[in-house]
Amino acid sequence: LHRKQTFQQEMACSETSLIWVAFTSYLVGLQAENFHPERTRLIDWTPRNYLFRGNMPINGSQFAYDELVSALRSAALRQKNVSLPETFNLTDISYLNPFEFEDEEIEINFFKRNSSLGTFVNWIIVGDVFDPDWFPEDDRKKLSSHLSDWQIDDLPGRMDSLRQLLYANYSLPNVIYTHCEAGTDRTGEMSGAYYMRYLNMTFQQALYIDNHIQSRPIYAVSLRGLKWYCYYLKYSTDSSFNCTVPLSNS
Repeated sequence: LHRKQTFQQEMACSETSLIWVAFTSYLVGLQAENFHPERTRLIDWTPRNYLFRGNMPINGSQFAYDELVSALRSAALRQKNVSLPETFNLTDISYLNPFEFEDEEIEINFFKRNSSLGTFVNWIIVGDVFDPDWFPEDDRKKLSSHLSDWQIDDLPGRMDSLRQLLYANYSLPNVIYTHCEAGTDRTGEMSGAYYMRYLNMTFQQALYIDNHIQSRPIYAVSLRGLKWYCYYLKYSTDSSFNCTVPLSNS
């Protein structure tokens, strides 16, 4: 009974999270930024496919395809000494929510007109309002171990999907570009989870990268989403994970 009540409580919290974060994202979206090439990072790659993170790839009301491709090539070469192939398919994964429909429409319409260049995918990411450390340890362990059962972002499932995309066989090399508006918060939550799951980084190392995409820390709701995933890894796969946020982050 206690376990059922705990899940019901967190699911209610998740609904609150969705409403609150969607609303704040709407407000942020009113001041959406143009594309910032310097925020582009190569996360991981295979012999044929590549995974990047960055911010919203639009300038004004136009999808910044040429600028994005240039930034991807430059970041891969500069950061990892990796050269992208001359021709590739672009998979544009957006973490925006329906309140940011104006920017999302720019991406959707671009790929409708230019389907030979790639594909648009929308994974809504909202973060979490409630910090896992606010829960008693037993409840935190149960909730973290069953994260996919209640977390709106479903980071365990999303990490599996992202990894499958990176290792899939395509007729052309595939470049996966993941982003939100700023490229720091929702993108930081998702990228940070990938760093921990597949690149053997600690929570603190992942957070350090997220906090240095811009000259500010990752927003609290995205940090909490990432923190829930850290506890998921700790309780489900690797008990050595330390999910403590460094004092310098606050």
